[in-house]
Amino acid sequence: MATKARETKQYYYIGLFILFGLLIAFCTSVVNYRLELVSIEKKLGQQAEAVFQNKLTDLESYTRGLEDIVSALRDNGLLLDYLKAPSPQGYHNVCRFFQGIALSHEELMQVRYLDREGREVVRVDRDRGSISAEIIPEDRLQDKGHRYYFIESSQTQPYGYWYSRLDLNIENKKIEVPYKPVLRLASPLYLGQQFQGIVIINVHVKEFLQKFSQNSLFDICLIDREGYYLKAHQDNFSWSRYLETGFSVYSHYPEQAQQILFDEQTTRLKAYGTLFVGSLKALLKKDEGLLLLHARDDAVQSLQEERQRAALLIVTIILLLSIPLALIISRGPVKLHRKIAEQNRALSESMGIIDNNVAIATLDLEGRFKEGSTAFARSLGVSREQLTGMHSDRLRSQDLPGAYYDDIWASVQDSEAWSGEVQYSRLNGNCYWADTLILPQRDEDGELSGYSAIYQDITDKKRIEQLSITDVMTGLYNRRFFNVVIEKELNRARRSGRYLAFAMLDVDYFKQYNDHYGHQKGDSVLQEVAAIIAAKVSRGSDACFRLGGEEFGILFTEVDPWEAQKFVDSIRLAMVEKGIEHRWSSVSEVITVSLGLLSVLPDESVSVDLVYRLADEALYEAKESGRNRVVARTLDTGGRRTG
Repeated sequence: MATKARETKQYYYIGLFILFGLLIAFCTSVVNYRLELVSIEKKLGQQAEAVFQNKLTDLESYTRGLEDIVSALRDNGLLLDYLKAPSPQGYHNVCRFFQGIALSHEELMQVRYLDREGREVVRVDRDRGSISAEIIPEDRLQDKGHRYYFIESSQTQPYGYWYSRLDLNIENKKIEVPYKPVLRLASPLYLGQQFQGIVIINVHVKEFLQKFSQNSLFDICLIDREGYYLKAHQDNFSWSRYLETGFSVYSHYPEQAQQILFDEQTTRLKAYGTLFVGSLKALLKKDEGLLLLHARDDAVQSLQEERQRAALLIVTIILLLSIPLALIISRGPVKLHRKIAEQNRALSESMGIIDNNVAIATLDLEGRFKEGSTAFARSLGVSREQLTGMHSDRLRSQDLPGAYYDDIWASVQDSEAWSGEVQYSRLNGNCYWADTLILPQRDEDGELSGYSAIYQDITDKKRIEQLSITDVMTGLYNRRFFNVVIEKELNRARRSGRYLAFAMLDVDYFKQYNDHYGHQKGDSVLQEVAAIIAAKVSRGSDACFRLGGEEFGILFTEVDPWEAQKFVDSIRLAMVEKGIEHRWSSVSEVITVSLGLLSVLPDESVSVDLVYRLADEALYEAKESGRNRVVARTLDTGGRRTG
């Protein structure tokens, strides 16, 4: 009797539990149905925002790469030397350099230099897919002074960049078939304060736009500010302004067109139902471009089916959980264990991908590596076991002073996060650059326990930058880079309270040497001078520059005025010992140099212009007092000078 009562009671609770489960399932279905539309729109919005931000990054990276090409053309020493002293050989060298740039970038259709009047001086043409690039002969070069791109780009600020509209290439006043989408990018060229013309490239952007507009969830279109299609997901809609097809947002989205075009668009997406709009005008200034992301019907349907499957799954699970409690209790832990195992396996796979592809390391407070990813160890040429315990000082480049890395670590210790571009040395001695992010690690009590570091190799980017800061003939840094370095070193000297020394060197009677021995031997003399200076300037904290013509600059730190004068005079003596014949010199039968040296303990009152002027005055005095000598001056922080 008791057994029967227990069974009845058990059946009662089982029935009650099942009814309770059915009630929960019914309520869940109703609520899920109500929230389904909101959930889908929110999911679409999140996915659209992610796609849009990725497209912004792709476009920004692409335009930055084009700007790097233009700056490499604009700032290269061959072109600057030719503008200073035109010659047939110099012109030939510039043409070959432009041709090399065109051949190394498949998307370039045309690379040109136009003089200050807008006349083509150098022009290289390349057909898409061709393995050759043609240097256009001088008799075929044209005057482009009346063209809009010359007029507008010549008014761009120095070292700035001018972008054209995205349009179709035109030949003989007709749109070229097959269509070739083109973007023009130009930058003005200056020598000193004098405008010398522009460097301009024509870029075939069809392949980039094709990839840019691809996505599995959204139909992506690029439109201009008037609503005409530049690139559409269907090719027959593209370039509607230029092909006069009439396709625009007014024809495809008549209800939303006014809002799309006249709402204030930002880099955050605005939603118009399943249509999302964001601005690209920060990168496509001429077109004031807008990006349209229209959720594809199959993507929306897939989300709806996903939600329906989820709802059905929830109902089914609740019903199944409502049937025998004993079975639920027994199977629950098994299912949970299986799910945890699967998640651990997925997490392990993800960590393996990160370990093999992302350079990550952790360091202790003394700067020793506690552990590092396989990708990071591989980049250094060691195993993960060898990396553990190795001090980060072993990655310091011999080309840079220790103070450079000390300043970085001081900044890391004073902040919650530090990021920047840093030069390192692999264990085989090869240098590389990495975009570095360093974050503090803290223990349970909030005390600093170490650091996490993420490294991204940017060596190729730095190589391109190196082209713009190096004097081609001598291999020394150029005047443009000098202007950057001296500002940084002056600030560093202010913070450290140490001497900064700057010397200016001039080759004595160099004009007479050029006149009688020829410019080719004159160039060889400048290369010899550069080699002697570079050999003497051996410390990582020192730097040498070609400032222009036969004038050089030497910048060094942490040396008192007396030692600085001895060091500079050793360069003068080394030049005399070289014994390069100069029978037309008034001070010696060999090449000699004169130097003006300024040693300074700077405060905020000492500017770059003051340092340069005082060193130049010292150089002038050295030349006026007989040449082949060093005139040294010292400037204390009160602004007083001593000879």
